[in-house]
Order: sequence, then structure tokens, then C-alpha cells
Amino acid sequence: MISRDTRELRALAARSPRRPTASELLRPLLGQSTAAFHAVAAEEFTAPFNDYKADLLTCARAFHWMDRSAALAMADRVTTLEAATEASGHTRRSGPRP
Repeated sequence: MISRDTRELRALAARSPRRPTASELLRPLLGQSTAAFHAVAAEEFTAPFNDYKADLLTCARAFHWMDRSAALAMADRVTTLEAATEASGHTRRSGPRP
């Protein structure tokens, strides 16, 4: 089932003459909330200020390239207990994951 928000994002993307950024797509849906985007390798991310805690963490189509243990440790450090997280990627090998 596609949510109303997903339909709105698809419609906005279809109207754009170029591929919209994540910030441009999310801005109409945020209301009074804020969003920050950090384009950095997850293993190298440093919180921008003390007590920084994210409510949402995404890692789309890149998790398979990362040091998974380091990326998950970073996510644990910088997210709230109630945070929503998403990580996806392609399987690099068979067998148990680290």
C-alpha cells in the first residue's frame, strides 16, 4: 500500500524538470519539523554538536559498501531511542553478517 505522503513525493518528483534533492522533496512534508542532511560516510560521521540525537537515520543502497559494525555503532551513538532507521544494500557475500 502506498501512503499519501509517498504519492505526494512521487507527484512532486514528476513535476520537476530535474531530479529533486531529498531536502526539496521533504520540505513540503516537514511542517514545523526540521531536517539536516549529512553527506558523509557513516563510519566517519561526527555529530555536529554535543547532545546531537537524530530521530531518523537512512542509509539507502549503500550499506553493503560500509564497515557495518562501525556504521551501526555510529547509528547507536547519534540516534534517539525512538528513532526510525533504514539501511539497505546489496548482499556482498553469503553467510552470517558481522
